[in-house]
Amino acid sequence: MRLKIRRLELRASTTGPMVGTSLDFSDGLNIIRADNSSGKSTCLQAIIYALGLEGMLSARREIPLPHAMTHAVDIDGLDFAVLESHVSLEIENDRGEVLTVRRAVKSDAVERSLVQTWEGPQLTASGDYPRRDYFVRRPGAAQREAGYQYRLANFVGWNIPQVSRLDGAECPLYLEAIFPFLYVEQKHGWSGIQARIPGYLSLRDPGKRAVEFILGLEAYSKILTRQRLISVRSMLEAEWKATIGSLRVAGEAAGIVISGLPERLSKTRRPSSISLMVSTGSGWISVDDALNNIENEIVRLAREETRTVADRATDSEAELIGAQRSLAENSALLSATIEELADVGRRRAALDARIEALEEDLQRHQDLNLLERLGSSHVSFLGELNQCPTCHQELHDGYEISHAVMSVAENLDFISQQLSTFRSMREDITRVVLALQAREGALRERVMDSRRSIRAYKDSLLEANATPSAGDLVARLRFEDRKEFLARTRSEIEKILTQLRQTTDAWTANERLIADMNDDPLSDLDKATLDKLQASVRDQLTQYEFRSLDSGSVEISRDTYRPIHEGFDLGFDLSASDMIRLIWAYLLGLFEVGRSQTQNHPRLLVFDEPRQQETARISFERLLTRSAQLHQDAAPGQIIFATSDDQGEIVRMLGDLPHRLISFPASGKILRAIP
Repeated sequence: MRLKIRRLELRASTTGPMVGTSLDFSDGLNIIRADNSSGKSTCLQAIIYALGLEGMLSARREIPLPHAMTHAVDIDGLDFAVLESHVSLEIENDRGEVLTVRRAVKSDAVERSLVQTWEGPQLTASGDYPRRDYFVRRPGAAQREAGYQYRLANFVGWNIPQVSRLDGAECPLYLEAIFPFLYVEQKHGWSGIQARIPGYLSLRDPGKRAVEFILGLEAYSKILTRQRLISVRSMLEAEWKATIGSLRVAGEAAGIVISGLPERLSKTRRPSSISLMVSTGSGWISVDDALNNIENEIVRLAREETRTVADRATDSEAELIGAQRSLAENSALLSATIEELADVGRRRAALDARIEALEEDLQRHQDLNLLERLGSSHVSFLGELNQCPTCHQELHDGYEISHAVMSVAENLDFISQQLSTFRSMREDITRVVLALQAREGALRERVMDSRRSIRAYKDSLLEANATPSAGDLVARLRFEDRKEFLARTRSEIEKILTQLRQTTDAWTANERLIADMNDDPLSDLDKATLDKLQASVRDQLTQYEFRSLDSGSVEISRDTYRPIHEGFDLGFDLSASDMIRLIWAYLLGLFEVGRSQTQNHPRLLVFDEPRQQETARISFERLLTRSAQLHQDAAPGQIIFATSDDQGEIVRMLGDLPHRLISFPASGKILRAIP
């Protein structure tokens, strides 16, 4: 993972001259040296603004830049009103890809929520690079393809994890929660460890999640796995309750009482001792006994000698023929209805697919429309237009879709109208499906009635002397109906019981997984990583002459990942200068430890005026020395400090160590008139 700052440009068009500055950065230690109030912080805040991350500084949508970029600028004692201004930044990743971004600070044509990008070094080697615009500080900026933070995370090479919100939902680990470990601003950033973690994002334990991500700890995946197992438990319990409800509904329809159902899911009790009972009027018997009784009654009626039907043979034959004709007609209607239902189902599936595609197109066009409203002059589709927007077939080179391409707004109206039409069509076809299903059920009942009648008439004709009278036949058919309905309901209940047992088994297995999870989420590898961080922090504190406590007694908490002493966070018991030393040690320790290929530190660290609280020069000198020496490692990164210390002192402190010093004359402003 890598995020390297190559070049920063600030430009402001005024009522007088063009004003601005350009800063080039290299690998390793970079120092911006200038007097106080000369514009050092402006440059560092401009980097954050260009990255779309000012949300880490405040929940408000204020520009984190001074009035020299927004209202008026002083040039040689004269004030000139700012007409338009912007910030440009050229960045590079570990794949050697370069991205140039520009974001307006003040503009009548382009809103601040628009970020313009070029896929190449537009600042250092201007060319005809692919251009694309994104939105930032709007909902979806971290999740959608047109969102700038989504693009930035992909550029760095980050696979941003999902984390828990305070309301239990999941969302991405926003970049505003990660960058406080990479950038410390001057006003409030030095007040404590993780001083700028934004609370308005409503993330649960954002500091922990960010450290776990930066160091590539396995603990987060364990925590997330446990949270998801608990969510699965809730889902299975809800499914179990719904299944119980289905059981009771099925039983009530057939007059069956289901007893022995567990009141709730349990590891020790499975739904295996459930009984199905029906009323006899004077008591209760099992469904199996009721079916046996009905079968015995049917046999008795069939064998009972009552009136003969010899004299009704002709009528019985005619009734048999009528029943067979009815069976044939109803069977044909049933077959046609099933075929029609299948055809309508296919049409509904096609409509669902079309609606899903249109909804995706609508979202894309809404993003494009947003970019256009923000002032983008380069609105285009986010992907190559190599498919027909209507039938989605591949289009080969040379095909023209239209000579008069619709605008984004026209496309939005067109797609919205299509969606409305197709959704109405789906509602209509859903009503047709329900009607056909009801018709299918009625026809199946008719077919079953016809078959029962045919069987009864055939029995009557074959066994003329033993055939019951018409009244007996009706009674027999009634018993057969009851037998078939009771047997069918029992079969349905058995299927539901099987589903209930499967849900119970899944719940039991899920509970076993939860119980088997070690209470300690840290793996051996995680502990080794935190041990390295702790060793780095202790070594640095000793090097920086930390005095408030014995450096060897400072630990990294296995719970919060913050520096602690005797189980408590380090805070008010430290001197102000030692708190500054602790912040140096902790953030530089994360930089040192988090640079391996399995971790996610972008190897970038920015300190604005790190020598706070009159920290001793020897401590600052050793911070500079350690930071410069990191460039000699196998995986160098980039460290940027802004300081007002004397240039001669800085040069003396660093000596021959590799660094880049960007120094501005005394009493000069970084924002200057550009010829």
